[in-house]
Amino acid sequence: MRTVYVEASQTNAALTTRGTGSILNQLVISNGGILPGTVTLNDGVNTAMIILPTNTPLGVYHIPIYAASQNGNWRITTPAGCRVIATIGL
Repeated sequence: MRTVYVEASQTNAALTTRGTGSILNQLVISNGGILPGTVTLNDGVNTAMIILPTNTPLGVYHIPIYAASQNGNWRITTPAGCRVIATIGL
């Protein structure tokens, strides 16, 4: 396994580099913004999935994913104030 750190205010930041079939185990999201926005996740095929909606209360959230990418790399978009730690399976 490996860990990927994503800072706040990133658009379509790549979480994986192996492309199709990459395993995303989990996300840990630290939501510390005054007006938090939406965190979205995309696997290259489907429309971006909302992982943490706008106006979610401040805090740290553990979100298990345990899924393989369908087409390309996993990508995440983070608003100002939200940082993400992603655990990637091999």
